[in-house]
Amino acid sequence: TTRAQGPVWFGRMQLSGEVSDIVHIGVTTLYLNYQLPTTKELPEDERGNGFGLAMGMFTFGDADKQITVCGGWGHDGKRATRGPVLNFAAAYRVFPNVSLITEHWVLTDPDKTFPLHTLGFRVIGEYLALDAGLAYDPEITSRITPIGLPFIAATLNVGHRRGSPLNGRSPR
Repeated sequence: TTRAQGPVWFGRMQLSGEVSDIVHIGVTTLYLNYQLPTTKELPEDERGNGFGLAMGMFTFGDADKQITVCGGWGHDGKRATRGPVLNFAAAYRVFPNVSLITEHWVLTDPDKTFPLHTLGFRVIGEYLALDAGLAYDPEITSRITPIGLPFIAATLNVGHRRGSPLNGRSPR
């Protein structure tokens, strides 16, 4: 099936800082132009077209291997989520400029919890990282493709300082 609103897209901004060599804390906000799964049963005029999230985040690890835990709340323009949104992510560098990545999203709701899992890889440049992979959710995936929803993403490091590139290594 196709969506009348066009393709699904996603935007995210993050601000984080170093607490120590292996601990970072920050905040992230994002918008996804897909209806919250918890609003499907509502009349059409009571549903938002997409939803935004605001979350706090904690990362443990270094540029080669890291785990991130996020938590916060969402809003679809008409109502807030009825439970917190959680995110667990990990990255593991397999080559100097390539990492395996995974994210696990959980939209909690008193009536039903909605999980979304992703697996992919990241190609890391000095100022830009490109991700590709598959997102899997049993409900959405069953309507699109049995292996998952393909995704591509780009991350631009606008806070880049000379000597601290996106890939965690100094320029040669």
